Amino acid sequence: MFSVEQAWWHYEDHVRHKSNLRSLSLKEFTGLIFETCPGLEPFRGSLEQIYAEFTAYKRTVPVCGAILLDPEMRKCLLVKGYQKGSGWGFPKGKLSLNETDEECAIREVLEETGYDISEKLVQKDFIKLNIGIQETKLFIIQNVDEGTPFAPHVRGEIGAFGWHLIEHLPSSKTESKHLYVNESGGRHRFFNVWPYMKKLRSWILSHQKQGLPSQQQLHSGALKSFSFNKAEIQQELDRFLKVR
Repeated sequence: MFSVEQAWWHYEDHVRHKSNLRSLSLKEFTGLIFETCPGLEPFRGSLEQIYAEFTAYKRTVPVCGAILLDPEMRKCLLVKGYQKGSGWGFPKGKLSLNETDEECAIREVLEETGYDISEKLVQKDFIKLNIGIQETKLFIIQNVDEGTPFAPHVRGEIGAFGWHLIEHLPSSKTESKHLYVNESGGRHRFFNVWPYMKKLRSWILSHQKQGLPSQQQLHSGALKSFSFNKAEIQQELDRFLKVR
């Protein structure tokens, strides 16, 4: 089924646009493959069962991706699916065979945004959650310029990018059910975002505190400033005494 899924992505990304063919769901595409490909005749009557088992199995495959933050850590980048009614989420995808978490995150973010996070990825900076039975791991990437020209490397998957204020995003299932409408009347859904918000805000708060100077550093800086001013005063006093 993974080979069929790859063929489906190839059809959606490269074939149908050139030949003006209609878009197909994976299930529709699988049915056509079973009907037309030699050797798959024995499986034609089991399409529903095979597809259901494959879908269930995919929910157990770990997912990796990234949360991209602006330099002030006030906003995060979200991507929106290509299909109508898609919600916002973080760039992420399923772990491939023999792939590390870091390699998966780098590949998925590059495919969905065109942005290479390999030089910014820090192995210890991540949020790990289980969404149902699926394990997800999102690396936190700092200092991403808001002016970055994002562009997906895959077709028919990502329909929009957007920087969102973290303080405005829902952090509970109840909040995520609320209808978010922008000034132009566009509706926004964040059901794939809210599970990460509390941990993300906590991570940002701890790193903002780490970035502040300690009381000892402030005291030391004040002493240095005072000593410097005292030396200047002494120089002026010596100059004044020489003049006299």
